[in-house]
Amino acid sequence: MGFIHVVDRGECLSSIAQRHGFLDWRTLYQDPHNDALRALRPNPNLLVRGDKVYIPDKEPRVEEAATGARTVFQATAAPTRLRLVYEGSLPNDYELRVGGRSFTGTVAPGGLIDHPIPPEATEAELVLRPRGAPELEDRWSLLLGELEPIETIGGVQARLDNLGFACPVSGVLDAETEAALAAYQRFRGLSRADGALDDATRADLRVFHDG
Repeated sequence: MGFIHVVDRGECLSSIAQRHGFLDWRTLYQDPHNDALRALRPNPNLLVRGDKVYIPDKEPRVEEAATGARTVFQATAAPTRLRLVYEGSLPNDYELRVGGRSFTGTVAPGGLIDHPIPPEATEAELVLRPRGAPELEDRWSLLLGELEPIETIGGVQARLDNLGFACPVSGVLDAETEAALAAYQRFRGLSRADGALDDATRADLRVFHDG
């Protein structure tokens, strides 16, 4: 018999699926019992603490095999990937550390850093080094599964802060948030720059941050 899993901080569908023995998070997300969840969270990568995910019963799978012969069955899990868009102005060498693994490469302006990660990973570190000047490195600590949907104040604040518009994530539309919004609106050349959180600003922030 299925049951309800209440989302905790830092959880995502991939980690929830793995915790309950499912190879593919889509098995949970597409379950008819989760229609309300899909309507509330159309982006399956963005859950909020307190969201409710229905965990269905596992359905047995029957495979045929010849008697007296050795048969190998292999289960393949849907990979969990971390994707980061680099918005800098110069090419950088990078190192991504997550789940005890390290990935390296080079990323150009507007390029994508894309690697598989363990579904249970909650933290990562990204190191960027400008080509030709590796001593000028930047380090970023990443909290995976922490980003809220942009419909929430916390989701707006986190995106502003990620983009360099100093904005502590408090979940409250305070003076600091309005100042960060005004700076973002000026930077993006929006029709208003008074720090008000209107639909146009939210939509622009979603596209600019989430891609």
